Amino acid sequence: MDTFYCSEIQEGLCNLSQDESHHATRVLRKKEGQPVRLIDGKGRVGLGAFQEVHKKNCVVLVDEIVDSSEANLLAIAIAPTKNLDRLEWFLEKTTELGIHQIIPILCQHSERKVIRVDRLRRVIMAATKQSLSAFLPILANLTPYSAFISSLAQKYEHKYIAYCGEGPQVDISDISKQGGNTIVLIGPEGDFSPVEYDLALKNGFIGLSLGKSRLRTETAGIYVAAAFRFLHD
Repeated sequence: MDTFYCSEIQEGLCNLSQDESHHATRVLRKKEGQPVRLIDGKGRVGLGAFQEVHKKNCVVLVDEIVDSSEANLLAIAIAPTKNLDRLEWFLEKTTELGIHQIIPILCQHSERKVIRVDRLRRVIMAATKQSLSAFLPILANLTPYSAFISSLAQKYEHKYIAYCGEGPQVDISDISKQGGNTIVLIGPEGDFSPVEYDLALKNGFIGLSLGKSRLRTETAGIYVAAAFRFLHD
């Protein structure tokens, strides 16, 4: 059963967007009466069948709704990689692993300073549907590091920064000790600068060790998401 995104799911008739309708009809060749699974990205799943099939507006008759919730939420603030394919790979895999939010951050050593958020959101959407998740990860706009630390980061209960330099650090297993909202910062190819690391510590972040190997930016992000999923499942 294929999965489609619908922002408003209710029992009865639901309309797919033009993009989702085009995908259903022109790519997947869906027909009236075929079963379908809808997600709204916020935990609601609708099960039903295609009532009307049109390239611009497919109508689904939903006869069952399942609601789910997330207990432990992980956000990763990460410097976008110079290679776009690596960034998209990171987004795809962390979405499959159940990440809640991704915040691209612009750091002192960042090599990529511009991203196309609309394109990256399509990658996340495809990965969400492929993994059968009911939750669509939130992708924020590219945010300067200092602005993120001073404002946006304050809403998280547990805050960590992965850093290759010298400084106090806890093991990654530490992120399993508490529930609630957790955020981990992952730096660019050249890592965070000492000034950026100190700024994070002054704002309540804890240094986080990812082991003895030096990981690529996107690998570090996936490692954190996988460890968080393993430790909380």
